[in-house]
Parts: sequence; structure tokens; C-alpha cells
Amino acid sequence: MKSILMVLHAPFAESVRPPASAAYGVDLAGKLGAHLSLVLAAPKLQQGLFIPVAAVSGLLADNDRVRADNAAAISGAVSHAAAANGVALSSETLQSPYPSLERRLLNRAHVHDVVLVARPAADDYVMPGLVESLIFESGRPVLLVDSDHAKPASFERIVIAWDGSARAARAVWDALPLLKRAQSVEIVSVKDDKDLSKAIPGSELAPALARHGIKVTVTDLSRNGDTAGNAIKSHVGLVRADLLVMGAFGHNRWRELILGGVTEDLIRSANVPVLMSR
Repeated sequence: MKSILMVLHAPFAESVRPPASAAYGVDLAGKLGAHLSLVLAAPKLQQGLFIPVAAVSGLLADNDRVRADNAAAISGAVSHAAAANGVALSSETLQSPYPSLERRLLNRAHVHDVVLVARPAADDYVMPGLVESLIFESGRPVLLVDSDHAKPASFERIVIAWDGSARAARAVWDALPLLKRAQSVEIVSVKDDKDLSKAIPGSELAPALARHGIKVTVTDLSRNGDTAGNAIKSHVGLVRADLLVMGAFGHNRWRELILGGVTEDLIRSANVPVLMSR
């Protein structure tokens, strides 16, 4: 992984500072010897067709100005951190209406090894849609990190949520550069969950990873009446994993993800960074 795209939201707020996930991205790039491409997503509000121009023109101008100023402030802070850590950084702000912003962001993602993005907050109306698009349309692995994740990037212990599907396989091989750096890799499957009980058990994946010099163990988890997502989260916390690797399976739209499912559970509330591929 020599090219990392980090997407940060430039919010409409009085004062901002980079989220902790930005420090994670700088640290990750430093440890991998990678170039870090920072993109500040600053959506422009559009004039409603039936709303008088005079009533909203000032609000639209304020939105654009504040977001641009906040993008510059965040970019400056991240650039300073990157320079202090010897990380090569390029930075740009994408400020346009949402449909154009989404297309431009996907185009950037297509030419990077991995995309790092903070998990969207509950009151964030911009990033959920962008995260959905990155996961399902970019064709690149997406590394989701809590915006307040204060720990440095670490890959000593990695857990793979394995269901034998093509999406899970994509995630594993996308994560191979990180798996090779781990001291231990654990493959977990939830035996009694329909979403995680496909044809290929973890015991058949283990030898393929071992041939790459990766130390692998295999664990079968039981839901014990809980959801598969909660079973995986509990296990990840129990073993103090640094990273969870999984395929984006189940539902395929953010609106449906909110309703439930393993993917939604782990996107919205995993207690560690998650590398997810579709």
C-alpha cells in the first residue's frame, strides 16, 4: 500500500480541528512508507427551485465560505503533522454540489491503493452517503476509523471475519500487505449465522495465508442468541485486535444498512478500525 487516499469532511461550523482519524492516517502512511493524498469534502448547497433567491443566497454564500475556510484550516494542520512525521502529502479541497462531489471523490479513489475515512457521526448528513459510495462503487478497500480514534496505526493482531464469499476473499487479499506485518492473524466465522456460513471454512483459508509467511489461527464463534455483528465485535474486543478485515456483504444501500445486518453493525459501531471491501 503505497498510495493512501484520506477523505475528511469540511463541516459548516464555527471552528474545527482535524479528527483523530487524521493522525491515524498520517501514522499509517509513515509506517507503510506511503504517499498520503488528503481530500477535504466540502459540499455546496444548491438553490431550491421554488425558494426565492433573496431568502437563501446569503446562507449559500456563508456555507461555501465557512466550509472553504474550515477545509483550509484542516488541511494546514494535517500538512504540518505530515511534515513532522516525514510523510509525503498532497492536499486538495473538493467543493461542489453533492452529486459532482461524489463522482469526483470516486475518481480519486480509483487510483489509490486504499481509502481511509472516518465513520460518519449520527448527526452527519454528508458523510454517510459518501462512505456508502466509497464502499460499494470505488472498487477499492475502505478503511473505516472512528473520528475520535486516538491510537496510532497498528497491525500486530488482525481479525478476519470470514464467510467464504467473494467479497470476504477480496477483503483478505486487499489487506495482504497489512496481514504480512501482523504478529498474529485470526480467522473467525460465526457458525450459526446465515450470513457467515458459506461454503469455504476458515480452515481452508489459513494455509493460503500461511504460504505468505503469515501466522494464522482459526476460530469458530457462536452467536449465543445475539447478532453475528455483536459476536464479532465482542470477540475483537476480547482479543484486543488492532484491525478487523471483512467483506461488505448483506445489504447494498446505506438506507438498508441502517435497518440492520452484519455489515451495518460493523460499519456503524465496530470498536476497532475496519478494512472493508466489496
